[in-house]
Amino acid sequence: MRLKSRLLTFLFGCILIVPASAQKSYFTPQDSAYFRAYEDTIALYLDSMINCAGADDRIAYNYGIIPRLVSALRHPNSYYYGFDSLRGMFIVNAPDDRFRIFTWQLELEMKSYRHFGAIQMNQGDLKLFPLVDASEAIRNPEAAVLTDSLWFGMVYYKIIKREHEGKSHYFLFGYDENNLLSKIKFIDVLTFNSGRPRFGAPMFEVQRQGKTLMLSRFMLEYSSSAAATLNYFDEYGKIIFDHLVPNNPNSVGIYFTYIPDGTYEGFEWKDGKWVWIEKVFTETQDTPPFPVPFDFRREYPKK
Repeated sequence: MRLKSRLLTFLFGCILIVPASAQKSYFTPQDSAYFRAYEDTIALYLDSMINCAGADDRIAYNYGIIPRLVSALRHPNSYYYGFDSLRGMFIVNAPDDRFRIFTWQLELEMKSYRHFGAIQMNQGDLKLFPLVDASEAIRNPEAAVLTDSLWFGMVYYKIIKREHEGKSHYFLFGYDENNLLSKIKFIDVLTFNSGRPRFGAPMFEVQRQGKTLMLSRFMLEYSSSAAATLNYFDEYGKIIFDHLVPNNPNSVGIYFTYIPDGTYEGFEWKDGKWVWIEKVFTETQDTPPFPVPFDFRREYPKK
């Protein structure tokens, strides 16, 4: 893993800041042609990475994506190009448009996954922070405070923002296909300290085994055959997620057996933290939702 991390840092990290010419409020035909050419090439690499059979080939295609993405982002005004045709790469913008994040996953052997990504800041010069997945080395992810070079990898599908004590906190909703047995959804916290990203902060207040705990990120692990909700809903002003239960009473704590039971928990924002809500709605379903396989393209379609 260390060798791969060094390679990723070399490919992404050596061009963190690249001078750009004066920004424009529109793309010239030449600009558009430049971006489209790179977008088409990256799309081919992504498609090959996702669909080819061998792990070695998938890895090779993945490492072909990184320098081409960087080359595309070097072009002036690249922040405003959407790259909308990139299926399998997720691009989400901060609510205040301070930055955007690119993330994608690489399937290795035996349904294991490694994640890749970068934060692009919205400024005149290209400022890019590569995200180096160190998940395997992080033993207590719900308590860890991490950096761009020591990142708990996931694919991000939503960002919301809250202000606390004069500082912006960005809450990142993520997904990890994890392995053959279970999947995980997350809420992480992103802040910037001296201009550099930091992941994790004790801002999730939960109740577990009769104790109040403050978590630096929230994780929801469940059966790979199930589908679980974890998202922020504007109409309720809350984070809402499925209440999960083991599929039999003897499997308590074995999270790959957990499935939704038709009720919902949540978090509401109070005094600079997300406070756990035991039950969001009073109505219930007669039976749990039938588990269906997760499909990125169905659940998170490109806009």
